[in-house]
Amino acid sequence: MHPRVLCRVLGYNGDIDDNGRPSGLGFQHSTLIGYTRRQVVGLKYPAVIADANDSVDGVVVSGLTAEDMTLLDAFEGDEYDRRSVTIGGEDCMVYYWIAGADRLANKSWDTSFLEDEAQVQNWLEAEGV
Repeated sequence: MHPRVLCRVLGYNGDIDDNGRPSGLGFQHSTLIGYTRRQVVGLKYPAVIADANDSVDGVVVSGLTAEDMTLLDAFEGDEYDRRSVTIGGEDCMVYYWIAGADRLANKSWDTSFLEDEAQVQNWLEAEGV
């Protein structure tokens, strides 16, 4: 999740580090093996689904509270199920796509829009986040 999206979802108004991430939380780049991240047709956000022949590069966020998780669950909605996975020997949670394979493109998620802060801001406003 983009740091700005995470801040908005959690209602975070505190200190932000040089990478735009909320201070007080841990961020560790990791790889989730046995899954893939696919483009949801017509939308900017991805879907993580099982795929024994692939992996997903991402970030594990630590230090989230139960309240934070409730806010994230509400944000992800009924298209996802929060599931336990193991990443690098650690128990983690991932939001797994359950809204149907028919809504997924047959290509990986294009992350390029995350590199443009203006596009991220526009998406946040359009989504009401």
